[in-house]
Amino acid sequence: MSGGTPESGTLPDTQVRAMFDRIARVYDRMNSVMTAGMHHRWRERAVDLAQVGPGSRVLDVATGTGDLAVELARRGAEVTGLDFAPAMLEIAREKAPGLTF
Repeated sequence: MSGGTPESGTLPDTQVRAMFDRIARVYDRMNSVMTAGMHHRWRERAVDLAQVGPGSRVLDVATGTGDLAVELARRGAEVTGLDFAPAMLEIAREKAPGLTF
């Protein structure tokens, strides 16, 4: 990511990271409310389309709180989740201590 400017309509990386760190504890609840729970089905569909299973290795970039990584691992994939917001990764690690974040 690059630093944004008001003229470009984007925020600097540090502001985006800080925002995700601030909302990390309510992110999953917000997702459920904003998508009326559909994010669960979208995630399952994404994993179906990825066709992962035992022996698959997956890098989940922008893993957030780790829900996609958890579903990929549930299907047998070896998953590593990355995110630039430390608070999001902290929640992912709490959810799935056996995965690598």
